[in-house]
Amino acid sequence: MSLQPTKTSGFTLIEVIVAILIMGLTVQASLDLLHFGLAKYDSLVLGWRTRSSVAYVRKAVRNAISIAPLDAKNFEKTWVSRIKSPDPKVILENLSVKSVPGRTYFVQATFFEDRNGNMNHDRGEDLTSPLWVFRSRTSD
Repeated sequence: MSLQPTKTSGFTLIEVIVAILIMGLTVQASLDLLHFGLAKYDSLVLGWRTRSSVAYVRKAVRNAISIAPLDAKNFEKTWVSRIKSPDPKVILENLSVKSVPGRTYFVQATFFEDRNGNMNHDRGEDLTSPLWVFRSRTSD
């Protein structure tokens, strides 16, 4: 009776370990790409939300200045509470108005993104601070 090696089919332990390692690396890379894509999308959406809110506030300020005579000193107190951004996360914090002769007004708006929902301007929540120039259509 001779002992002959029998042919067995299947995979060796090394082959299985290498296949699992490759699959693990592939899954990790795919999840990293997904996370990077979502972070990129969030920053893109923030840009659109910010531009939309800034445009909305600019139009509201332009209408307020062009329609009625303006008291530059009381404008901020009166209008910051009235003008609400269409996006609840992008908040108008301040409107500073400086009038110059000729019914011309320089308006600086300060916005912040309320990421944590506390309605306060915290560190790292700064957004754009555009400067606009408007002329009143009314005679003083």
